[in-house]
Amino acid sequence: MATVSGVLTRWGDWWREEFPISSLGRALPTAFLCYFLTVIFSVSLAALIFRGPLEPYLSVGIGMSLFSALATGLVVTFIGTVPGSIAICSDRTAPLLAVFASGMVAAFTQHPNAGDLLATCMAGLIFSTFLTGVALALLGHYRLGRLIRFLPFPVVGGFMAGAGWLLVKGSLTVIWGREPTFAGVWHLFEPALLWRWIPAVGLAVVLLLAMQRWHHFATVPVLVLGAVALFYLVTGFYSFSLPELRATGWLPGPFPDAITWHPVNFDAIQSANWNVIAQNTDTLGAVLLVSAISLLMISSALELTVQGDVDADRELETAGIANLVAACGGGLVGMHSLSLSSLSLKLGPRSRWVGVLTAGGVGMTLYAGPFVVSYLPLPVIGGLLCYLGLNFLWEWLVDSWGRVPRSEYLIIVLILFVIAWMGYIPGVGIGLVMAVVLFALRYSLIEVVRLEMSGARHRSNVDRPECERDLLRERREAIHILKLQGFIFFGTAHGLLHRVRSRVHAASQLPLGYLIVDFRHVTGLDSSALQSFAKLKRMARQLNFRVLCCSVPPRIAQALRREPEILEGECPLLLQPDVDRAVEWCETEILAPHQEQLKRDQIPFAKVVENLLQGRSEIAARLMTYFERRPVPAATVLAVQGERTRDLFLIEEGQVSAQFKVGHGETIRLRTLGAGSIVGEIGMYLNTPRTASLIADQDSVIWRLSPDFLARMEKEDPRVVAALHEALARIVTLRLIQANELLETALR
Repeated sequence: MATVSGVLTRWGDWWREEFPISSLGRALPTAFLCYFLTVIFSVSLAALIFRGPLEPYLSVGIGMSLFSALATGLVVTFIGTVPGSIAICSDRTAPLLAVFASGMVAAFTQHPNAGDLLATCMAGLIFSTFLTGVALALLGHYRLGRLIRFLPFPVVGGFMAGAGWLLVKGSLTVIWGREPTFAGVWHLFEPALLWRWIPAVGLAVVLLLAMQRWHHFATVPVLVLGAVALFYLVTGFYSFSLPELRATGWLPGPFPDAITWHPVNFDAIQSANWNVIAQNTDTLGAVLLVSAISLLMISSALELTVQGDVDADRELETAGIANLVAACGGGLVGMHSLSLSSLSLKLGPRSRWVGVLTAGGVGMTLYAGPFVVSYLPLPVIGGLLCYLGLNFLWEWLVDSWGRVPRSEYLIIVLILFVIAWMGYIPGVGIGLVMAVVLFALRYSLIEVVRLEMSGARHRSNVDRPECERDLLRERREAIHILKLQGFIFFGTAHGLLHRVRSRVHAASQLPLGYLIVDFRHVTGLDSSALQSFAKLKRMARQLNFRVLCCSVPPRIAQALRREPEILEGECPLLLQPDVDRAVEWCETEILAPHQEQLKRDQIPFAKVVENLLQGRSEIAARLMTYFERRPVPAATVLAVQGERTRDLFLIEEGQVSAQFKVGHGETIRLRTLGAGSIVGEIGMYLNTPRTASLIADQDSVIWRLSPDFLARMEKEDPRVVAALHEALARIVTLRLIQANELLETALR
């Protein structure tokens, strides 16, 4: 009982917060206006779908459209995230549903014994509502709404422009009674039809121009009511009776006394011909796609209206549930109406009472009969449909002219023409293909080489003896580094090979000996890029240079290994962990043929210490008396990252690396120091935890200055201490300069 009481309490609190009695009176005018427009739109969209051979069943279509507005309106009102939103039968998908229904009618025309036409069309339309509900609910539930945002903008624009064309075409169909074609367009200029569609198009143009000038919420309702009043004034002046207006096609109907709607009749659905439905399911994919895109765009537009965030995934899920409820009652595909929701939110109050009252009025119309809608002139209904279509066309053909690049604008126009000529599915397909081609062309113009530099500007983090530095200084230009970026495919891989050829034939530089290719910022590559790297290997073998690939992501490394020609055989591409290690490998290879010369040029350790102190041999000799000499085997840890030690180390023989361990366990080499190098100065000066671990890479001989001996030296021999500090300051400064150069290179 306590649980039930708690639930009722929370529900009551939510009701009082979302449905305050104080806002009920202010919601009535807005709700009445939204109700009137909802009925008009519902009748217009039903007339668009139930046309031609389905026109005798227009009453059924109106019932399905009104129930969709009732069901989706209530669900969106109660569980939607934007109070005041209005949901109706979707005007974005109605042209597609009209195509879907026309396809089923065409199948019946070819097969007269196909079964019950009305039952089949109803079953197909309800099935489309059910599929849309499932798709939208799953997209929202699994937070996949963001995937739809990856559709190219011009394709979305082409969708909406195509929907606008179909709405304009549908408005002429409602007025004419049959679908216009390019071959028979001249029939529209016959006097009998001319005076029926000119008022509709005129109303649409007036509505469009008025909304461009006046953004007031009452603009559309006032003009529509004025058009209805003008119609009856003119027909009354010429003494036309209502039966005459219906008989001549100026008014819809005749309708039965009540709208023909009832919950889903499973016996009727069983009598449907599902083979006919299956033959036309290709349109349903476009219905699902346009529904998801439209709802996301509407959510984005509502964010601007409410000046706050709208949870697109939550709205997708809400619309999905609403369509499932509508399908259970035999409704059409429905969702939030951007025009009516914006009208409601701008007029105010932003209360859920507006949605409840609007849905309540629709429910009364559904129950009481079509006495209201039967008096709406067809030119007004067609004019509203034409206005919606012209609004889409204006938005994507006129307004977008200054907002999108010309290449994307041409895709929008191309999709529109293909949809008008061949239909929605070919238009969607061609639009996607053209967008992909445009993307590939644009992406191929992006330079795949993020940074290109000579080895003279990028040395490894290895401190080498002076004789080795002198030798490398003369030969570093033989190393060339290319830092790549983005996705490497057939359009960008050719540019990479062109860069390499340009470097190979550069007469002003040393012959290329080592090419380092950095994959750190590469997101992927295709099979064409793999073939380009195979060509690069053959080029390296012919021209006698080595290729090193570093920072290669595992997925790309796996792709390279699938091509044995790249990483195997003669002169294969070598994989290195990073650019620093790759440059070190190249430096070692350059030094390898000169080992005898380097041994001859190697100076004694005492001379190395003397050089550190600017040639002051006496001070150098006294300094070394404070150091402790000890041999250390490989892998010996001299200092541990994070420990507070102040030992200073001078390397006589061997090699020591400073290694930094990051949070997830990865170890990064900061610097490698060889014979004659000093390490540990930061800990000695700052007396803070070690910033890196010091580890002997090989058997080495190390001289150690402990804090105690440093303190004793400071007391006994101030001149030696001053010389040591001077040498350390010089070393730290040189290392800072080198670090700045590497940082500048990395930021390029």
